[in-house]
Amino acid sequence: MRIGGGVLLAIVVLGAALLYMVETHGDGIAYSGASPYNSRWDGTSNLYEHLKKLGAAVAVESWQSMEIPYSAGGSCSVILLVSPERKIRDAKTIADLVRNRGLNLVVLDEGPYSNDVLKALGLPIEIKGFEYVEIPISSEPYGWPAETLSGEAVPGFIELGGGEYYVTFFYVSPIALKGSKTCRAIAYTVDGRVVGALCSVGRSKVLVVGDGSIVTNAVIPARGENIYTQVARSLIESVCPSNAGGILVLLDASSYRLRPMTASELIERGYGSRAAILALNPFRYLYVYTANSEIPLSSIAGAIASVAVVLGVSWRLRTRVGKERGYGVPPHYGYGIMSTGVLVELCSSDPLCAEKVPCVFGKMGYDCFKELCSFISRNPFFKRKIVEKILSAKL
Repeated sequence: MRIGGGVLLAIVVLGAALLYMVETHGDGIAYSGASPYNSRWDGTSNLYEHLKKLGAAVAVESWQSMEIPYSAGGSCSVILLVSPERKIRDAKTIADLVRNRGLNLVVLDEGPYSNDVLKALGLPIEIKGFEYVEIPISSEPYGWPAETLSGEAVPGFIELGGGEYYVTFFYVSPIALKGSKTCRAIAYTVDGRVVGALCSVGRSKVLVVGDGSIVTNAVIPARGENIYTQVARSLIESVCPSNAGGILVLLDASSYRLRPMTASELIERGYGSRAAILALNPFRYLYVYTANSEIPLSSIAGAIASVAVVLGVSWRLRTRVGKERGYGVPPHYGYGIMSTGVLVELCSSDPLCAEKVPCVFGKMGYDCFKELCSFISRNPFFKRKIVEKILSAKL
Protein backbone atom coordinates (compact mmCIF):
# COMPACT_ATOMS: atom_id res chain seq x y z
CA MET A 1 0.00 0.00 0.00
CA ARG A 2 1.38 3.36 -1.02
CA ILE A 3 1.52 6.04 1.71
CA GLY A 4 0.78 9.54 0.43
CA GLY A 5 3.17 12.40 1.07
CA GLY A 6 0.68 14.26 3.29
CA VAL A 7 0.06 11.18 5.42
CA LEU A 8 3.78 10.61 5.73
CA LEU A 9 4.30 14.24 6.74
CA ALA A 10 1.54 13.96 9.32
CA ILE A 11 3.16 10.85 10.77
CA VAL A 12 6.54 12.59 10.97
CA VAL A 13 5.08 15.69 12.64
CA LEU A 14 3.05 13.64 15.12
CA GLY A 15 6.12 11.56 15.92
CA ALA A 16 8.08 14.75 16.48
CA ALA A 17 5.43 15.97 18.91
CA LEU A 18 5.58 12.74 20.87
CA LEU A 19 9.38 12.72 20.96
CA TYR A 20 9.36 16.34 22.05
CA MET A 21 7.01 15.58 24.95
CA VAL A 22 8.99 12.60 26.22
CA GLU A 23 12.43 14.18 25.69
CA THR A 24 14.45 14.54 28.89
CA HIS A 25 14.73 18.31 28.69
CA GLY A 26 17.30 18.73 31.46
CA ASP A 27 19.99 16.82 29.59
CA GLY A 28 22.53 19.03 27.90
CA ILE A 29 20.86 22.26 29.06
CA ALA A 30 22.54 24.98 31.13
CA TYR A 31 21.83 28.54 32.24
CA SER A 32 23.44 31.60 30.69
CA GLY A 33 24.43 34.98 32.10
CA ALA A 34 24.93 35.71 35.79
CA SER A 35 22.84 32.77 36.97
CA PRO A 36 24.03 31.04 40.16
CA TYR A 37 23.70 27.79 38.18
CA ASN A 38 26.12 28.95 35.47
CA SER A 39 29.70 27.82 36.10
CA ARG A 40 31.18 29.59 33.09
CA TRP A 41 33.05 32.90 33.32
CA ASP A 42 29.87 35.01 33.18
CA GLY A 43 28.00 33.01 35.84
CA THR A 44 27.84 33.49 39.61
CA SER A 45 28.28 29.92 40.82
CA ASN A 46 31.49 30.86 42.66
CA LEU A 47 29.74 33.79 44.35
CA TYR A 48 26.94 31.44 45.38
CA GLU A 49 29.42 29.22 47.24
CA HIS A 50 31.19 32.17 48.88
CA LEU A 51 27.89 33.64 50.11
CA LYS A 52 27.13 30.44 52.01
CA LYS A 53 30.02 31.30 54.31
CA LEU A 54 28.07 34.34 55.54
CA GLY A 55 25.35 32.11 56.98
CA ALA A 56 23.19 30.67 54.23
CA ALA A 57 22.50 31.25 50.54
CA VAL A 58 19.47 30.12 48.55
CA ALA A 59 18.98 30.35 44.78
CA VAL A 60 15.39 31.48 44.19
CA GLU A 61 13.71 30.35 40.97
CA SER A 62 10.27 31.82 41.78
CA TRP A 63 9.71 34.70 44.17
CA GLN A 64 5.96 34.24 44.29
CA SER A 65 6.08 30.62 45.45
CA MET A 66 9.15 31.05 47.67
CA GLU A 67 8.95 30.47 51.42
CA ILE A 68 11.71 32.38 53.19
CA PRO A 69 13.74 29.82 55.18
CA TYR A 70 14.52 31.98 58.21
CA SER A 71 15.83 28.96 60.09
CA ALA A 72 18.49 28.48 57.40
CA GLY A 73 19.81 31.99 57.71
CA GLY A 74 19.84 34.37 60.63
CA SER A 75 18.84 37.81 61.81
CA CYS A 76 19.28 39.55 58.43
CA SER A 77 17.97 38.56 55.00
CA VAL A 78 19.19 40.01 51.71
CA ILE A 79 17.78 39.72 48.19
CA LEU A 80 20.56 39.80 45.58
CA LEU A 81 19.91 40.64 41.91
CA VAL A 82 22.87 40.29 39.54
CA SER A 83 22.55 41.38 35.89
CA PRO A 84 19.12 39.87 35.08
CA GLU A 85 18.85 38.98 31.40
CA ARG A 86 15.17 39.73 30.98
CA LYS A 87 12.26 41.57 32.54
CA ILE A 88 11.80 40.58 36.19
CA ARG A 89 8.32 39.04 36.35
CA ASP A 90 8.15 39.18 40.15
CA ALA A 91 9.33 42.80 40.54
CA LYS A 92 6.31 43.76 42.67
CA THR A 93 6.71 40.67 44.84
CA ILE A 94 10.37 41.52 45.49
CA ALA A 95 9.43 45.12 46.30
CA ASP A 96 6.80 43.87 48.75
CA LEU A 97 9.37 41.67 50.50
CA VAL A 98 11.61 44.71 50.98
CA ARG A 99 8.94 47.23 51.94
CA ASN A 100 6.64 45.07 54.08
CA ARG A 101 8.73 42.09 55.16
CA GLY A 102 11.92 43.93 56.12
CA LEU A 103 14.26 42.22 53.66
CA ASN A 104 17.22 44.17 52.31
CA LEU A 105 18.10 44.42 48.64
CA VAL A 106 21.40 44.50 46.74
CA VAL A 107 21.25 45.19 42.99
CA LEU A 108 24.31 44.75 40.77
CA ASP A 109 23.11 45.46 37.25
CA GLU A 110 24.41 47.28 34.19
CA GLY A 111 21.10 46.76 32.37
CA PRO A 112 17.62 48.28 32.75
CA TYR A 113 15.68 45.30 34.11
CA SER A 114 16.22 45.93 37.83
CA ASN A 115 14.69 49.39 37.46
CA ASP A 116 11.23 47.81 37.69
CA VAL A 117 11.99 46.77 41.27
CA LEU A 118 13.44 50.18 42.15
CA LYS A 119 10.39 51.87 40.63
CA ALA A 120 8.01 49.59 42.55
CA LEU A 121 9.82 50.66 45.74
CA GLY A 122 9.30 54.31 44.84
CA LEU A 123 13.02 55.08 45.01
CA PRO A 124 14.39 58.23 43.31
CA ILE A 125 17.11 56.26 41.52
CA GLU A 126 17.55 54.77 38.06
CA ILE A 127 20.17 52.62 36.40
CA LYS A 128 20.99 54.07 32.98
CA GLY A 129 20.98 50.60 31.48
CA PHE A 130 23.59 49.85 28.82
CA GLU A 131 24.75 53.49 28.68
CA TYR A 132 28.23 52.31 29.58
CA VAL A 133 30.78 54.70 31.03
CA GLU A 134 33.81 55.15 28.79
CA ILE A 135 37.12 56.66 29.82
CA PRO A 136 39.45 58.14 27.17
CA ILE A 137 42.54 55.93 27.09
CA SER A 138 44.77 58.96 26.56
CA SER A 139 43.85 60.43 29.94
CA GLU A 140 45.30 59.50 33.33
CA PRO A 141 42.70 60.78 35.84
CA TYR A 142 43.38 60.26 39.54
CA GLY A 143 46.86 59.02 38.75
CA TRP A 144 45.77 55.79 37.05
CA PRO A 145 48.20 54.85 34.25
CA ALA A 146 46.70 55.10 30.76
CA GLU A 147 47.39 51.43 29.98
CA THR A 148 44.86 50.39 32.66
CA LEU A 149 42.05 52.28 30.91
CA SER A 150 39.87 51.12 28.04
CA GLY A 151 36.35 51.61 26.76
CA GLU A 152 34.89 48.71 28.72
CA ALA A 153 37.32 48.36 31.68
CA VAL A 154 36.89 51.38 33.92
CA PRO A 155 38.73 51.82 37.25
CA GLY A 156 36.73 53.12 40.17
CA PHE A 157 35.99 52.66 43.86
CA ILE A 158 33.15 51.72 46.18
CA GLU A 159 32.69 53.15 49.69
CA LEU A 160 31.54 50.35 51.97
CA GLY A 161 31.59 50.06 55.75
CA GLY A 162 33.78 53.11 56.25
CA GLY A 163 36.40 51.94 53.78
CA GLU A 164 37.09 52.22 50.04
CA TYR A 165 37.52 49.31 47.65
CA TYR A 166 39.34 50.08 44.42
CA VAL A 167 38.09 47.85 41.60
CA THR A 168 37.88 47.67 37.83
CA PHE A 169 34.34 47.86 36.48
CA PHE A 170 33.49 46.17 33.20
CA TYR A 171 30.68 47.70 31.17
CA VAL A 172 29.48 49.80 34.08
CA SER A 173 26.35 51.95 33.70
CA PRO A 174 25.85 55.26 35.53
CA ILE A 175 23.29 55.73 38.29
CA ALA A 176 20.90 58.69 38.21
CA LEU A 177 20.02 60.09 41.66
CA LYS A 178 16.98 62.35 41.53
CA GLY A 179 17.70 64.70 44.41
CA SER A 180 16.31 62.83 47.39
CA LYS A 181 17.73 62.40 50.88
CA THR A 182 16.71 58.74 50.92
CA CYS A 183 19.67 57.81 48.69
CA ARG A 184 23.36 58.73 48.65
CA ALA A 185 26.16 57.94 46.22
CA ILE A 186 28.67 55.26 47.28
CA ALA A 187 30.42 54.20 44.06
CA TYR A 188 32.27 56.24 41.46
CA THR A 189 34.29 55.75 38.32
CA VAL A 190 37.81 57.13 38.18
CA ASP A 191 36.56 60.35 36.59
CA GLY A 192 33.93 60.92 39.28
CA ARG A 193 30.73 59.62 37.68
CA VAL A 194 28.25 58.00 40.09
CA VAL A 195 27.77 54.27 39.49
CA GLY A 196 26.40 53.20 42.86
CA ALA A 197 24.09 54.34 45.66
CA LEU A 198 22.70 53.26 49.04
CA CYS A 199 19.03 53.97 49.84
CA SER A 200 16.64 53.50 52.75
CA VAL A 201 13.13 52.05 52.48
CA GLY A 202 11.58 52.03 55.94
CA ARG A 203 13.76 49.74 58.02
CA SER A 204 15.31 48.12 54.94
CA LYS A 205 18.41 49.06 52.96
CA VAL A 206 18.72 49.02 49.15
CA LEU A 207 22.22 49.08 47.62
CA VAL A 208 22.61 49.58 43.87
CA VAL A 209 25.74 49.35 41.68
CA GLY A 210 25.57 49.67 37.90
CA ASP A 211 27.77 46.65 37.18
CA GLY A 212 27.23 42.94 37.84
CA SER A 213 30.59 41.81 36.46
CA ILE A 214 32.34 42.56 39.76
CA VAL A 215 30.82 39.39 41.28
CA THR A 216 30.92 36.98 38.32
CA ASN A 217 33.15 33.92 37.99
CA ALA A 218 35.51 36.00 35.85
CA VAL A 219 36.75 37.74 39.00
CA ILE A 220 35.44 35.62 41.92
CA PRO A 221 37.66 32.55 42.32
CA ALA A 222 36.25 29.13 43.13
CA ARG A 223 38.64 28.92 46.07
CA GLY A 224 40.54 31.53 48.02
CA GLU A 225 40.01 35.26 48.44
CA ASN A 226 40.77 38.39 46.45
CA ILE A 227 39.58 42.00 46.32
CA TYR A 228 36.35 41.00 44.59
CA THR A 229 35.37 38.40 47.19
CA GLN A 230 35.97 41.09 49.81
CA VAL A 231 33.78 43.52 47.85
CA ALA A 232 31.01 40.92 47.49
CA ARG A 233 31.05 40.23 51.23
CA SER A 234 31.11 43.95 52.08
CA LEU A 235 28.19 44.67 49.73
CA ILE A 236 26.04 42.22 51.69
CA GLU A 237 27.30 43.25 55.10
CA SER A 238 26.66 46.94 54.30
CA VAL A 239 22.92 46.33 54.30
CA CYS A 240 23.20 43.97 57.29
CA PRO A 241 25.29 45.87 59.86
CA SER A 242 23.90 43.81 62.76
CA ASN A 243 24.48 40.28 61.60
CA ALA A 244 25.40 38.46 64.78
CA GLY A 245 22.81 35.80 63.97
CA GLY A 246 24.14 35.24 60.46
CA ILE A 247 22.97 36.39 57.07
CA LEU A 248 20.56 34.72 54.65
CA VAL A 249 21.20 35.68 51.02
CA LEU A 250 18.41 35.03 48.52
CA LEU A 251 20.13 35.00 45.14
CA ASP A 252 17.84 35.48 42.16
CA ALA A 253 17.85 32.58 39.69
CA SER A 254 14.61 33.40 37.87
CA SER A 255 15.75 36.02 35.37
CA TYR A 256 18.20 34.09 33.20
CA ARG A 257 17.89 32.26 29.92
CA LEU A 258 18.60 28.64 29.14
CA ARG A 259 21.19 27.60 26.57
CA PRO A 260 22.20 24.26 25.01
CA MET A 261 25.61 23.10 26.16
CA THR A 262 28.36 22.96 23.57
CA ALA A 263 29.84 19.59 22.56
CA SER A 264 32.98 20.27 24.62
CA GLU A 265 30.86 21.12 27.68
CA LEU A 266 28.87 17.91 27.28
CA ILE A 267 32.11 15.92 27.25
CA GLU A 268 33.44 17.83 30.28
CA ARG A 269 30.21 17.16 32.18
CA GLY A 270 30.66 13.43 31.69
CA TYR A 271 28.00 12.66 29.09
CA GLY A 272 30.49 10.42 27.27
CA SER A 273 29.07 8.76 24.15
CA ARG A 274 25.76 10.55 24.68
CA ALA A 275 27.45 13.89 23.99
CA ALA A 276 27.25 13.45 20.21
CA ILE A 277 23.57 12.42 20.36
CA LEU A 278 22.65 15.37 22.56
CA ALA A 279 24.65 17.81 20.44
CA LEU A 280 22.68 16.76 17.35
CA ASN A 281 19.29 16.48 19.04
CA PRO A 282 17.05 19.19 17.51
CA PHE A 283 14.52 18.97 20.34
CA ARG A 284 17.12 20.23 22.80
CA TYR A 285 17.31 23.50 20.85
CA LEU A 286 13.53 23.66 20.48
CA TYR A 287 13.11 23.21 24.21
CA VAL A 288 15.56 26.04 24.94
CA TYR A 289 13.75 28.33 22.50
CA THR A 290 10.30 27.65 23.95
CA ALA A 291 11.54 27.95 27.53
CA ASN A 292 13.20 31.30 26.84
CA SER A 293 10.07 32.45 25.01
CA GLU A 294 8.00 31.39 28.03
CA ILE A 295 5.67 29.33 25.83
CA PRO A 296 4.20 26.33 27.74
CA LEU A 297 5.55 23.02 26.47
CA SER A 298 2.04 21.59 26.37
CA SER A 299 1.02 24.35 23.96
CA ILE A 300 3.91 23.59 21.62
CA ALA A 301 3.29 19.84 21.65
CA GLY A 302 -0.44 20.38 21.24
CA ALA A 303 0.09 22.70 18.29
CA ILE A 304 2.39 20.19 16.57
CA ALA A 305 -0.10 17.37 17.15
CA SER A 306 -2.95 19.54 15.85
CA VAL A 307 -1.01 20.31 12.67
CA ALA A 308 -0.41 16.59 12.18
CA VAL A 309 -4.12 15.79 12.56
CA VAL A 310 -5.16 18.59 10.21
CA LEU A 311 -2.65 17.49 7.58
CA GLY A 312 -3.77 13.88 7.80
CA VAL A 313 -7.49 14.66 7.63
CA SER A 314 -6.99 17.20 4.83
CA TRP A 315 -5.00 14.74 2.75
CA ARG A 316 -7.57 12.01 3.27
CA LEU A 317 -10.48 14.25 2.26
CA ARG A 318 -8.71 15.61 -0.80
CA THR A 319 -7.75 12.11 -1.96
CA ARG A 320 -11.30 10.88 -1.44
CA VAL A 321 -12.84 13.80 -3.37
CA GLY A 322 -10.37 13.31 -6.18
CA LYS A 323 -11.29 9.65 -6.52
CA GLU A 324 -15.01 10.39 -6.42
CA ARG A 325 -14.54 12.82 -9.32
CA GLY A 326 -12.66 10.14 -11.26
CA TYR A 327 -9.20 11.72 -11.10
CA GLY A 328 -7.69 8.91 -9.07
CA VAL A 329 -5.01 11.12 -7.53
CA PRO A 330 -5.14 14.15 -5.27
CA PRO A 331 -4.51 17.49 -6.99
CA HIS A 332 -0.91 18.60 -7.28
CA TYR A 333 1.43 20.68 -9.45
CA GLY A 334 -0.29 23.81 -8.14
CA TYR A 335 -3.84 22.87 -9.24
CA GLY A 336 -6.81 22.46 -6.91
CA ILE A 337 -9.40 19.66 -7.05
CA MET A 338 -11.78 21.50 -9.38
CA SER A 339 -8.94 22.89 -11.50
CA THR A 340 -7.69 19.34 -12.06
CA GLY A 341 -11.15 18.42 -13.33
CA VAL A 342 -11.09 21.34 -15.73
CA LEU A 343 -7.78 20.17 -17.18
CA VAL A 344 -9.06 16.62 -17.73
CA GLU A 345 -12.30 17.87 -19.27
CA LEU A 346 -10.56 20.28 -21.63
CA CYS A 347 -8.00 17.71 -22.70
CA SER A 348 -10.70 15.10 -23.38
CA SER A 349 -12.56 17.54 -25.67
CA ASP A 350 -9.45 18.81 -27.43
CA PRO A 351 -8.45 16.60 -30.39
CA LEU A 352 -4.75 17.31 -30.19
CA CYS A 353 -4.58 16.85 -26.39
CA ALA A 354 -6.69 13.68 -26.59
CA GLU A 355 -4.28 12.32 -29.18
CA LYS A 356 -1.12 13.22 -27.26
CA VAL A 357 -2.46 12.33 -23.79
CA PRO A 358 -4.92 9.47 -24.31
CA CYS A 359 -4.62 8.37 -20.70
CA VAL A 360 -7.05 11.14 -19.66
CA PHE A 361 -9.91 8.87 -20.80
CA GLY A 362 -8.95 6.31 -18.18
CA LYS A 363 -8.19 6.54 -14.47
CA MET A 364 -5.89 9.47 -13.84
CA GLY A 365 -2.55 8.60 -12.30
CA TYR A 366 0.63 10.44 -11.47
CA ASP A 367 2.31 9.52 -14.75
CA CYS A 368 -0.72 10.60 -16.76
CA PHE A 369 -0.92 13.89 -14.95
CA LYS A 370 2.76 14.53 -15.70
CA GLU A 371 2.10 13.86 -19.39
CA LEU A 372 -0.81 16.30 -19.32
CA CYS A 373 1.29 19.00 -17.65
CA SER A 374 4.06 18.41 -20.20
CA PHE A 375 1.57 18.87 -23.06
CA ILE A 376 0.23 22.06 -21.49
CA SER A 377 3.73 23.53 -21.12
CA ARG A 378 4.39 23.01 -24.88
CA ASN A 379 1.03 24.26 -26.19
CA PRO A 380 0.32 28.00 -25.70
CA PHE A 381 -3.11 27.75 -27.37
CA PHE A 382 -4.22 25.10 -24.90
CA LYS A 383 -2.91 27.28 -22.04
CA ARG A 384 -5.20 30.06 -23.26
CA LYS A 385 -8.18 27.73 -23.29
CA ILE A 386 -7.40 26.76 -19.70
CA VAL A 387 -7.24 30.38 -18.57
CA GLU A 388 -10.51 31.25 -20.36
CA LYS A 389 -12.25 28.24 -18.88
CA ILE A 390 -11.04 28.91 -15.35
CA LEU A 391 -11.95 32.61 -15.51
CA SER A 392 -15.41 31.88 -16.91
CA ALA A 393 -16.02 29.29 -14.21
CA LYS A 394 -14.54 31.65 -11.53
CA LEU A 395 -12.40 28.87 -10.13
